[in-house]
Amino acid sequence: MEIFEYSASLRKAVVELMELLQDFESVLHPSRPPGKEVADKHFDYLLAMCNEYQGKVFVARHENEIVGFIVVLISGEDDGARHIYERYKRYGEITDLAVAEGFRRRGIAKLLIEKVEEYVSSLGVFTLQVSALAKNFAALSLYEETGFGAYEVTLIKYD
Repeated sequence: MEIFEYSASLRKAVVELMELLQDFESVLHPSRPPGKEVADKHFDYLLAMCNEYQGKVFVARHENEIVGFIVVLISGEDDGARHIYERYKRYGEITDLAVAEGFRRRGIAKLLIEKVEEYVSSLGVFTLQVSALAKNFAALSLYEETGFGAYEVTLIKYD
């Protein structure tokens, strides 16, 4: 298994994985449209965000097949924010993570997270955050297994 930085030649494979991720999430919550409707444009958006916020996309390759990807951005609190200590104001934010169905439960997601941890650490960033849909129990379990813990809980009410 090889984990490395995304390049444009891998776009088709990553967008296909984004479609799978979006399709999965669309079953978990009605706010998520199917992958075919949004995957391509959403990936464009993520690449633009990576350019703006020191982000990276890393991919996992098994033999010649792209089997996973992860996106991380460097985010932060406003300089005027006083409710958080300075060292915690800047953080890495994992926005998307997907592994192809036939390759799940093989440690690939953990390798992708480790690569992101190395990257944010190289920037002097010491906090990494990730969110998941409340019903995405597999993702929540993975994140807990890799050392993430609850920090804030967001509740939403729809009209």
